[in-house]
Amino acid sequence: MASQRSYPARDQQNQGLGAIGLVKNISGFMRSAFADYEESKLKHLLKLCAAILLVANIASAQDKVVSPGQGTPERKAILDALRPKLEAELKTELVFVVSDIRASADWAFLMAQPQRKDGKKLDGKKIYGESWEHMDGFTLTAVLRKKSNQWTVLEYHVGSTDVWWQSYCEQKSAQVRQVLGVCP
Repeated sequence: MASQRSYPARDQQNQGLGAIGLVKNISGFMRSAFADYEESKLKHLLKLCAAILLVANIASAQDKVVSPGQGTPERKAILDALRPKLEAELKTELVFVVSDIRASADWAFLMAQPQRKDGKKLDGKKIYGESWEHMDGFTLTAVLRKKSNQWTVLEYHVGSTDVWWQSYCEQKSAQVRQVLGVCP
């Protein structure tokens, strides 16, 4: 029966060092465990381990949800995907005052107030008629999806008084739920 080796001092020393500590730990283990291997084979094995860790780090970075800051290309791309639809609906050029924006690698959620580019006030009664009385102002909420490196509007609402985007929680991944921020 083979006995398991324990190296508490080394394990404690490498704990919390992230990928670099893990590579050092693997390197030390490989050197001791495979001492009879030729050095070139060991170097190839270490390079393979490093490549696997790099791919894992890249994959986890793509799952992160961020709030694209003002002036970033990602924020501009999300707003530009919505702009033509909303400008057609409100019949004027718009700018957005963003209150909430969250994006992952391929999903985005936006809550914003559209405003006329010329600074004049939007007239909800004129645009929406009787429906305006039952709306939550011009609050814009939208769900977007990135395909082929381009943001596409899946659904948007102006003045919605409910959390309509919660319906996406039931049919999508954990990443989408994190982007939407309202899922149980």
